Amino acid sequence: EEVHRHRRYWQERVKVRRVGIDGTGVKMAGRPDAPGVLVVVDDETGIGLWVEAVDEQDPEALARALTWVLETFQPEEVITDEGSTYPEALERAAAQSGHEPEHRLCAYHFRRNKLSRLRRLLETAQEKGWNLVVMELLALEALLKRSPPEVWGAFACRLLRLVQRARPPKPGEQASWHYRWRMLLLELCEKAPYITGVTNNRTEQLIGRSFKIRIKSMRGFKRLENRRHFLHLALALDERAQREGWLYLI
Repeated sequence: EEVHRHRRYWQERVKVRRVGIDGTGVKMAGRPDAPGVLVVVDDETGIGLWVEAVDEQDPEALARALTWVLETFQPEEVITDEGSTYPEALERAAAQSGHEPEHRLCAYHFRRNKLSRLRRLLETAQEKGWNLVVMELLALEALLKRSPPEVWGAFACRLLRLVQRARPPKPGEQASWHYRWRMLLLELCEKAPYITGVTNNRTEQLIGRSFKIRIKSMRGFKRLENRRHFLHLALALDERAQREGWLYLI
């Protein structure tokens, strides 16, 4: 699909301090393998900056898209989810653009994933009657929900010392409860400094209100061009609504 970048503030570089980036699926009728779209948002104002068909799982395509984002908006921080392709793609984009922002992880995506894993571990611990472990899990769950990253990150690092000896599974063997607990604590401990905070990021909010609500009732777009036009219209309407404070329906 041809790349179109014609909105008015793309005519020259515009500096945006914090950029949020996330991918979302937008169905194409009869084309289940069609790539999703990448959405770029000013994370401080919530205003959408750009939307384009990009496969998040394709490191080269993602790196090309991120290079343009870094060159155009010169962000100090780029906020993404934990997608495995983002660190490498951002590193390549920084080298190609000559601009290297801080890479931060979206608190909303991070907390949702880690709380889901924590609850599965908690269910097993309760079934086995590991009361002290249950208390630790519940304390960590409460911190993840309500506290800033430096608090639950420090708590996770302390708990991690107690399960350092949990061994990884052998080939074909299922990971033990203790090893899964260790790996969750390790992620919380190591990634806490890169989390944006305790609230949802603006990219997820924009995708929900501008795209998801309208697309749910659709069977899918028949032409890529129609999909592109719809997404850019939705982005433009959302920008106007955010600036002028009015509600809209399309």
